[in-house]
Amino acid sequence: CKELEELIRKNQELRPVGEKLVEISRDEELMGLYDEEEHKRKVRNTQIRTALEDGWNKGMKKGIKEGIKEGIKQGIEEGTTKKARQIALNMIKNKIDINMISEVTGLSVNEVNEINES
Repeated sequence: CKELEELIRKNQELRPVGEKLVEISRDEELMGLYDEEEHKRKVRNTQIRTALEDGWNKGMKKGIKEGIKEGIKQGIEEGTTKKARQIALNMIKNKIDINMISEVTGLSVNEVNEINES
């Protein structure tokens, strides 16, 4: 307050505004309203930040869960395909008919032929 009063004293153009600021700063009721508004703003910001963090955490947990689920699914599919190709290769080595290999392994005739050619 003393700094403001000194500034007002030195600058005549600021005097009316400065005097009003000094008056307001000494009014306990107005200061209480300011403090209450400031408190409400801080509470509101905290609530928003908490809601955002909760949403982010829930989204991350859901994303991780779905990612693991999708990873397991892809792993099973890749493992199944790899196993079918290995079985097909063993059947080819035992000179089993390509159509029979296709039927037993679930691989297409073209896939069996590719294995046979490699």
